[in-house]
Amino acid sequence: MDLTSYDPLTLDLADERFRVSFLPPEERLLISIGAVGLVQPPLFVVREGKPVLLSGWKRVLACRRLGLRGMKAWLRNEPDDLKCFRLAVMENLASRELSLMEKAETVSRLMRFGTSRESLKEETLPLLGFSRRFETLDVLLRAAAMDSEVKRAASGELADISVLDAFLRFGPEERKALLPLLRRAGRNKQREILEDLWAAARREGLSPLEVLAAGDIREALDAPRRTPGQKVDLLRAALKRRRYPSASRRREEFEGLLKRSGWPRRAAAEPAPFFEDDSLTVRFRFRTKRELQAVLSEMGRSSDTKEFSAALRLGEEEGEGDVSA
Repeated sequence: MDLTSYDPLTLDLADERFRVSFLPPEERLLISIGAVGLVQPPLFVVREGKPVLLSGWKRVLACRRLGLRGMKAWLRNEPDDLKCFRLAVMENLASRELSLMEKAETVSRLMRFGTSRESLKEETLPLLGFSRRFETLDVLLRAAAMDSEVKRAASGELADISVLDAFLRFGPEERKALLPLLRRAGRNKQREILEDLWAAARREGLSPLEVLAAGDIREALDAPRRTPGQKVDLLRAALKRRRYPSASRRREEFEGLLKRSGWPRRAAAEPAPFFEDDSLTVRFRFRTKRELQAVLSEMGRSSDTKEFSAALRLGEEEGEGDVSA
């Protein structure tokens, strides 16, 4: 392997056969290279008489952003694309954790270079932190086949394989519309949004885009004076109401009755899921005996009201039910 020099500004980077990262270089990388130069040279191979970048895409792009004219690089003499790519994967894994979309691109490229599905399942998936399951492999391969624009956007938003699986059920235009909505949500909320949207669309016989365009959804997303995190929670609540209209109405009625009964706000009261019975789960925190007695006293007064009794009876009533796919 030889150390050579290239001009980042004139390099032809059109050949992306070995590329797995679609994210731009981080600000800290730009600052580091600008301050001390490129410490770790990228790795190239020659194909059809031209240098092809094997590993170090962010470093090369950072050098371009900074306008550097000279860049040291390693040049490896290896004609086998599969061997080259495996080398690039191992180099990346030794220095950092790959993103979920980078892992998807990795298995896709390995298959394109001739690696069998069995070898990907048995050897590559554990190396990338997954269990040995063809289902996981198929999710990653489907993700790698997405539109490049969506892959770039998803690289920074999706970090969980089950969320990615739910996301892939949607069509190309739906994915573009969904990514901005998932940006401020953690993985559990992302999964909930995707599952509820999919089920609500199936339940109502609408497309996911039609559901997202509905008045109550737009109201949640366009809520004035709301933080992005609050808008996510409003969206979740709106989708839940559309997926489970009966249970949602009963939940709203339950919360209204409990509030009018004088139930202490510091005690969370949860009815049975879908009000399948009249049980109630109560959770609250206290530090002293006096705090405990105060909460118990408030709950006791609330339990003597007709509103509290009505709230409990909601679990005994027959609702029309919620059918959800």
